[in-house]
Amino acid sequence: MTGQIKIIILEDNQSDALLVEHCLKNAGMSFIIKRVETKKAFFDEIKNNPPDLVLSDYRLPNLDGMEALQFVRNQAPDIPFIVLTGAINEETAVDCIKAGASDYIIKDRMVRLPEAIKGALEKANAMRERKSAVQALQASEIRYRRLFESAQEGILLIDAESKKITDVNPFMSRLLSCSRREILGKELWEVGIFQDQAAFNKAFEKFKEEGQVYCEGMVLRTKGSEHVNIEMNCNSYLANDHWVIQCNIRDVSEKKRAEEERERMRAQLFQAQKMEAIGTLAGGVAHDFNNLMTAIQVSSDVALMKAGDGDTIIRELEEIRQAALRAAGLIRQLLLFSRKHLMEFTTINLNQSIDNLLKMLHRLIGEDIEIKTVLSPDTQMIRADSGNIEQVIMNLALNARDAMPQGGALKMMTKNVTFDMDIRQTMPEARAGNFVSFSISDTGIGMDKTTLARIFEPFFTTKEGHKGTGLGLSVVYGIVKQHEGWITVESTPGEGSEFIIYFPVADEEYESEEGEGITVDTLYGTGERVLLVEDEDKVREFTARAIKKCGYQVFPTRSVQEALDVFENEKGRFDLIFSDVVLADQTGIELADELKKRNKNIRILLCSGYMDHKSQWPLIRQKGYQFLQKPYTLPELLQAIRDAVQE
Repeated sequence: MTGQIKIIILEDNQSDALLVEHCLKNAGMSFIIKRVETKKAFFDEIKNNPPDLVLSDYRLPNLDGMEALQFVRNQAPDIPFIVLTGAINEETAVDCIKAGASDYIIKDRMVRLPEAIKGALEKANAMRERKSAVQALQASEIRYRRLFESAQEGILLIDAESKKITDVNPFMSRLLSCSRREILGKELWEVGIFQDQAAFNKAFEKFKEEGQVYCEGMVLRTKGSEHVNIEMNCNSYLANDHWVIQCNIRDVSEKKRAEEERERMRAQLFQAQKMEAIGTLAGGVAHDFNNLMTAIQVSSDVALMKAGDGDTIIRELEEIRQAALRAAGLIRQLLLFSRKHLMEFTTINLNQSIDNLLKMLHRLIGEDIEIKTVLSPDTQMIRADSGNIEQVIMNLALNARDAMPQGGALKMMTKNVTFDMDIRQTMPEARAGNFVSFSISDTGIGMDKTTLARIFEPFFTTKEGHKGTGLGLSVVYGIVKQHEGWITVESTPGEGSEFIIYFPVADEEYESEEGEGITVDTLYGTGERVLLVEDEDKVREFTARAIKKCGYQVFPTRSVQEALDVFENEKGRFDLIFSDVVLADQTGIELADELKKRNKNIRILLCSGYMDHKSQWPLIRQKGYQFLQKPYTLPELLQAIRDAVQE
């Protein structure tokens, strides 16, 4: 014992109390004694100032030792209580000990008191510590049970020796769709919760070797046969002399879905970036080829004009001209893919476009494929280029035909759809608003994921080399994007494919201009003066030669500065400025604006091989300048010049 011992002595004889003090002092003990004689004083002291120890005479005038002992045990059961008595009575001593007294001391044997006090205090301290430990353990068990019951992950407790499940928390029961009773007492594999039994057995073998194991990528099967993606962490510990295996099982299905969604969006972003890069490349290539095709087409037209009716070279020239036209068609497909092709938008009805093509589709697709249409009668109008929309329908239909070599069914549907912002969670390319959806599905061979990831790449094809260019679907992609829409594809090998395109609903009407058939012999000029601005040498040379031969005075220049110099030298006496939009030093629009300041009556005709941000097509239309798309034939060129001059 350390420190002073606070002692209450219940004793009506002061001499006996002094004898106790003397005895304790001789034993070298440090103490404070307070003597009380009455029942009330004793009870008040115990209640208000509880001591470390009580020494009580067995017989008192108004309170005996047994009553005092009973009060202390009821009021403060941890306080040691030693009975002091003047007579030897073994029966009384036994009764006191049974009632809870720490010891029983005969007054004429007081020498034993110090050791009795020390023993009583040590025993009391030990009891307090044990009680505290029990209370802490109980509190810990309560906390553990609360955590166990409220945990938001599954917990299974397994007896390591019998391998039986001894406890399961509510979350695990819900996860398995089983009651607690259905799980307890069974071995883990008896519950049948793991879909991949081999993976589970492997994990358990590792657990037996290492005493703990963490597994991910496992699939748990519920009572209702639903599959849940889980992570499992198992460890063992000793509890009540028994080894227990604890398995913590976390439902990571939502996490896995989120990871898959992030991966899908990452793949879509990569695909969009790749398509954008390919589109930029395609647009640049098409621009250069357009200039070459323009030179070839115009030159072949001029050569055909020079050739006589019986000239044997006419056939070769026609072949060159037809080849150039086919090449120009290929270039248009590249431009459609890269979204840099000039389109004339009007309000059209998608149902009508489909109806217009049905007769042709039946001929092209063949009798072994049944065409079904489910066209919503209230389909809203869309703002689109009619020819390009028909090309989308045609390309998708022909693609479906090739996917059904043994015949099958092709189905086309239209309907109105409305999306809110939540649609981006399932279709990242989508946006809120009103749209018309066009779907085309087939019962063909379908596509695997590898093929699906590449179908919109230009020149990618699964067909034999001579049967496809690989531009069909890439052109569809380009047209859809240029129409501010998006396209989704669902396909399973052996189960067919479905393409769904979403076009925004038109909010105003647009009118397109219808052209009439044109021939060279009706389009000759009458000496009008044309300032030609073209930085591509061959195009400039052949174009100048062609329009000069057709009755115009031509002044060819290769840059904006050279055109300004010629304009100044000729004192602005020109009927028409015919300029490419993209030039080395400035744009054709800037040149046109400058020359309009010098001669407000001068006519402007601009041309370009592709429509991107450099060509500034909206600005061209805003300013009211005439425009001619490259590559052009001689009749198209002459018609454009006449329209511009006579404007």
